[in-house]
Amino acid sequence: MKGMTGIRYNNLINIVWYQALWFTAILGQTTYEWALALLLALHLLLVPNWRSEVKVMLACGLVGITADSTLTQFGVYMFAPTPSLLGLPLPIPFWLMTIWVGFAGTLLHSFSFFMTRPVLGTLIVAAIAPFSYMAGVRFGAVSFGPEAPIAMAIIGTVWLCLIPLLARISGIWRPDEDGMGDDTGPDTGPVFYFR
Repeated sequence: MKGMTGIRYNNLINIVWYQALWFTAILGQTTYEWALALLLALHLLLVPNWRSEVKVMLACGLVGITADSTLTQFGVYMFAPTPSLLGLPLPIPFWLMTIWVGFAGTLLHSFSFFMTRPVLGTLIVAAIAPFSYMAGVRFGAVSFGPEAPIAMAIIGTVWLCLIPLLARISGIWRPDEDGMGDDTGPDTGPVFYFR
């Protein structure tokens, strides 16, 4: 399907877009917040159904932001300097929030395989996700409060809960047979498969 730009949007474009957003966020942090906002806007220009996409990105992004904010409050993550945007304090840095909103932008595209198979997705992602945070530590974007193995175990456990929830939420706006999706959500409930 083509988005507003007329470009055919596919999983490869989605993966490249998300990796560009992730590296911009981790390496640039507060320096490139403007570029992160532009990357999020670019995604919405490229997707075939931006209305459904915005809903998934906001709903699922908020879930992830809440999870990481909670882990920060409990000392699993530490950020220096204290996160803020335009002088206002934030529970986690804006760049990490954009990573979550961006990750939510993969759920109907390159990550949809895992969202329609949440048991498999949960197991794989819970094992892999902590390494993304470890990469953030290695790049100096975040520090762990507890020892790395304990922090990674906590992160993996949180992701065990997050993936089924994100699958359920994103399933509400999953595209139907014509690939266009439904802005209001399906009448019969969200697409949610256990395979």
